[in-house]
Amino acid sequence: LDDNQPLTLEAESLVVLSPEGVPLVGPLSFTLSDGQKSLLIGQTGSGKSSLLAALLGFLPYQGSLKIQGIELNQLAMPQWRQQIAWLGQNPKLIHGSLRDNLTLGRPASDQQLLDAMTQAGALDILHSKGWDYLIGDGAAGLSVGQAQRLALARALVFPSRLLLLDEPTASLDRDNEQRILAALASVQQGRTSLMVSHRLDQIDEAEQLLLLGNGQLLAAGTPTELRRPGSPLHALLAQESAAPSTND
Repeated sequence: LDDNQPLTLEAESLVVLSPEGVPLVGPLSFTLSDGQKSLLIGQTGSGKSSLLAALLGFLPYQGSLKIQGIELNQLAMPQWRQQIAWLGQNPKLIHGSLRDNLTLGRPASDQQLLDAMTQAGALDILHSKGWDYLIGDGAAGLSVGQAQRLALARALVFPSRLLLLDEPTASLDRDNEQRILAALASVQQGRTSLMVSHRLDQIDEAEQLLLLGNGQLLAAGTPTELRRPGSPLHALLAQESAAPSTND
């Protein structure tokens, strides 16, 4: 991959497969343009996480999935994954110091770590606990919100060109959700990003929406385009506004 070229992902008739070769989602055709902020929306079981796993190189596929015009399955996966910052919904922290959890054994300067903590809105954790604070198994000693902000900081320590976010606020209360979303809004500027969500209240923050349903791409476009009466998103919004409020 050429660091001086725009990072664009192009999927054409993409079918994501299980390791055994069973189709999980697709066929899908879409483009993630360089620097574009995209939101992937769909109900649980619609295939969102399977698509992310394919983009990370963890699942095989049929059809075409090109990065800078090169098929993903022709790239060296370690090189490709170095281009990606990933954040999931359940932060996985190791038994070790706060510093250890950010570096995972890779060399990083104090300034790199400090910049990442700043971007992730996690300086309060550093100030209250310090670099050598020992994190227990299962992020013992931290709240869920603190653990997620540390996981975001870890994703930002090393330079990356693609940000993949798998429902990063799903397990957070409203206060911590707003803190993570505020940090992400800054981090996503100028970076190609794809965030998975089933939350329809986040759609207006995106430049492109991809709407999945039953393993198919129901619609793709800007929030304004997909809000038009008669569109699948318009129907979903009407359905949600009529449903009782939930916090899933």
